Amino acid sequence: MIDSLQNQYLTYYYQVMSWYEGLTYVEQFFTLFGVVAVTAVVVSLYIIKKASS
Repeated sequence: MIDSLQNQYLTYYYQVMSWYEGLTYVEQFFTLFGVVAVTAVVVSLYIIKKASS
């Protein structure tokens, strides 16, 4: 079961990396920027929720 989960994870990982490498440098930059921005917003909202409760 662990092997099948690992294989599925690696399949998704290679699909995402193949898609990402097919982007131009500008698209790669904005994709990474968007991922970092969304992560920062989620973390900050979680911290605010914890601080206010």
